[in-house]
Amino acid sequence: MTFVIFWLVCLHSLQAASAPDLLDGYLASGDLRAAGELLDRLAADPKVPLEVARAIGAACVRRGQPGLAARYLVRVAARNPQPLLLADLASAQFLAGEFAGSAATLDAMARNGRLAPALVSLRGLAALQLGRRAEAVRHFRNALAADPEEGTANFHLGTLAADAGELRDAIRHFEVAARTYRDRYAARYNLALALYRAGRWQDGVNVLEKISPDPAAAGEVENLLAQGYDKLDRVREAVEAYQKAIRLDPKNPAYVFDLAVMALRRRTYDLAEVVLESGVLSFPQDRNLALALGGTHQLRGQMEKAQQLFQRLASAHAKDPLICVYLGNSYFEAGRFEDAVAAFTRGIDLDPENSVLYYQAAVSLVKLGRETDPRVRRFLGKALELDPKLAQACYQLAKIDSESNPARARELLARALRLDPELSEAHFLLSRLCRQAGDARCAQAALRRYEALRARERDRLERDRVKGILFTLEKR
Repeated sequence: MTFVIFWLVCLHSLQAASAPDLLDGYLASGDLRAAGELLDRLAADPKVPLEVARAIGAACVRRGQPGLAARYLVRVAARNPQPLLLADLASAQFLAGEFAGSAATLDAMARNGRLAPALVSLRGLAALQLGRRAEAVRHFRNALAADPEEGTANFHLGTLAADAGELRDAIRHFEVAARTYRDRYAARYNLALALYRAGRWQDGVNVLEKISPDPAAAGEVENLLAQGYDKLDRVREAVEAYQKAIRLDPKNPAYVFDLAVMALRRRTYDLAEVVLESGVLSFPQDRNLALALGGTHQLRGQMEKAQQLFQRLASAHAKDPLICVYLGNSYFEAGRFEDAVAAFTRGIDLDPENSVLYYQAAVSLVKLGRETDPRVRRFLGKALELDPKLAQACYQLAKIDSESNPARARELLARALRLDPELSEAHFLLSRLCRQAGDARCAQAALRRYEALRARERDRLERDRVKGILFTLEKR
């Protein structure tokens, strides 16, 4: 009789030990019903050993079913509240998106004893997912107090610091996370981003050059490397890195765009045109690439070609105000001011919160000799209301008031020059107004400043043309 009992106990142990493999087979084949029934039987069995119960939960998580793991473990842990089971339960609940449940499990564990640093970090993650940022930060800091090298806490404190613009703290945390966080690639990539934002381009490049990402992420690393090389004036390496990013991820138009933007900023318009023409062929539905190509035609003096492209885009995207900006600018540069006014006012109808459209429409009317058109002052006022830092709008209003209200004009010029001290035309107008007012000293100082700025005016104007073409696309 004793032998029979011993044999039955051994048989039960063998069956329990094989349960994780049986469950894994069900999950691998997608038979969730059979898996659920097996889990219910196992959860009802008080004789399943602790290590087997944990292996069952791990099998569910490994097969992408953390919800099943949580459902099983919550029943087992209720009967046998071992810390290891509770830790597995909290992790499974978090992975299943049951953040409140995970937090409650961890809170109960914390009341019964000190948590390991990794579990304190998990407590912080749950709080973060529940929108309790201050609580999350407190948990992460507590984790670091127990273990300064804890990877999860360092990574997420780095992320929070970066979001808040606290780059020194972000870099400090990411540097630790790059050594200890489970996802070393994510830690190093974010470290490089923080270093770039802090202006430490060489340090960021050094980090990226040592990354060995998953092949699926290799393109984004090369693209970020290229941006660093560009800032360091290592142009050949930047071009090569952008090209490599495009080869590694040929379905991502952002890499094509970034290479073209670099070429435009460096005024290598021929390279930009080649890159963008290829990009538009590969991604015919990408509006930003098409706009950048049209802008490149414009920078090369190919106004008709640019306008034809913008007109096609306007027909295809009739409710896109940004296309109106680009079409209007191309008309403006070509001296077609009536068409420019029409394009800009169409854009205003589509996007009444865009300061650039109001400003450009007003200047186009001025170019037509319609300074007295009531829309000019209204458009300029609206542009300043939407963008109080728009120095050019202050200057245009000063020009309008220069004859009828010179005192008001000087106030506007002072505001314009506070916003942009290098606005040469404002210095010239100020010189004239000072001379008319009998203020020779002011007139001479303003004229000297104007002449100094004019010496490099051509370069500034070309830079402003490029900036004007890229101003919104880079914020896409």
